[in-house]
Amino acid sequence: MLGVDHQTGRTPTAAGPRLESLERQLSCPICLELFSKPVLILPCQHNLCRGCASRLYETHNPYHYTGGVFRCPTCRYEVYLDRHGVGGLRRNLLVENIVDICREQQARDSSKCASTSGGGGGGGEPLCAEHEEETLNVYCRTCQVPTCSLCKVFGAHKNCEVCLLSDVYLSRRGELARAVDALGARRDGARAVVEELEGLAKRVAESGRRQRDTLAGRFETLCGVLHEKRAALLLEVAQKEEAQLETVRGLIERHQGAQRDIAALLQTALLAVEEQPPDATAALFLLTSGELLARIRTAAQRVPLPVPKSDWEGKKHWHCAVGTEQAEAALRSLDFDGEGAERFEDAAQELRDMEG
Repeated sequence: MLGVDHQTGRTPTAAGPRLESLERQLSCPICLELFSKPVLILPCQHNLCRGCASRLYETHNPYHYTGGVFRCPTCRYEVYLDRHGVGGLRRNLLVENIVDICREQQARDSSKCASTSGGGGGGGEPLCAEHEEETLNVYCRTCQVPTCSLCKVFGAHKNCEVCLLSDVYLSRRGELARAVDALGARRDGARAVVEELEGLAKRVAESGRRQRDTLAGRFETLCGVLHEKRAALLLEVAQKEEAQLETVRGLIERHQGAQRDIAALLQTALLAVEEQPPDATAALFLLTSGELLARIRTAAQRVPLPVPKSDWEGKKHWHCAVGTEQAEAALRSLDFDGEGAERFEDAAQELRDMEG
């Protein structure tokens, strides 16, 4: 097997060491490729591609002065240029012609290599690389490659086990057909699993949707019941509050009326006691004070009005507490019933079975 030329960076052709050596001689020391036209010859008799020489000149003469100097990359000889720059160097027509011949030979070698090792890419019988006139008509079982009869008799495969190409062809084709069938069956199985999983995904999604709808509906019902009960209890509290306030307001009004009557009677009594005219006789006082005294005694017996304190304080009067502890506990303990939990467990088990 040919290696890579470290000077040119290319793989040597199949034309042998002479062509390989010639390629090295015809390679540009800068780009390491075969010379590209035009080829310029330096005063030291080494050659450069015109493009490589121009780049080398521009590197040493970045300001484009008239003339210039650079060193030959092969021998380090100083090359002085006139005002024409690299255009003043002579072309090496001989090297250009040789390069053309070398390129043609490379093209022929590449075409020949493709025809002998490409396996009939152009429609013809593949030829042996060692015996150019021989077709590949036998198969080496030892090396697992097609070869020719001469290779078996005289060449590299003379100690190998060979057989007819047709036998190996039929066997290999049958093996490939079986492998294709097995792969197709595997593909069909994978497709069936994917379809089953997709169906399962749809069923799981549909089941989840139904469960969500059911839960949402039931909780909406519970919320509705709670709102209705809350409104009813609040209304009952408001009604009891209004009834009790009405009673209290009536008592307040009665006490305020009694208070006004007592104040008026008291004012009259004070006037009778403290402001008697000087000419009043004892008989007149006794005649007027008897009725006043009777009114005072009657009012004193009515005041203070009785206040049913025991009826207006404590739990007997204002007991509207609602026992929600059991309802809260029941709400917190809400969970799926046996049937719903069983459906979810069945779906989970089905997934585990498919993973297994």
